[in-house]
Amino acid sequence: MRKISKKRLIYDMLCKSAYAAYSSNLVGASCVAAKNRFDFFYEPKIGDMVLEITTLLMPHRDHTQNLGKLLRIEKSPDGNAYCDKWIIQSLYYDREFAWSNAKFIRVLEVSDNFHEISMADR
Repeated sequence: MRKISKKRLIYDMLCKSAYAAYSSNLVGASCVAAKNRFDFFYEPKIGDMVLEITTLLMPHRDHTQNLGKLLRIEKSPDGNAYCDKWIIQSLYYDREFAWSNAKFIRVLEVSDNFHEISMADR
C-alpha cells in the first residue's frame, strides 16, 4: 500500500466534501432555500473557488488539478460553451491549469456564510 501525504489526504477530503455538498442539492424541491443553495454551487463566477466534477469520480485520474480559484473563462470562438476554456489557479500546485469540456461547481470558502446562502429572501 502506497503512503499518501497528509496534504493529499486533506485535499482529497476537501474535494469529496465539496462534491457531496453540491450533490446533496440535486433534488427536486420547491423550497426557495434549496434553490438558493443549488444556484450557489451551480453558478460559479470569476474569483470563486471551484471544483471540476466531470472527472472527479474517475478513480484512475489524478485529481490534484481539479480544485482552485477561477481566474477567467476564455470563450470559444464558435460560441459553444462546452469549448470554453476555464483557467483556474490550482490550490494543490499553486499554478494555472486550463480546462475545457468540463463542468465546474462553486466550493464554499471560509468567507461564505452557508446560513445566508440558504436564506429564502436573498
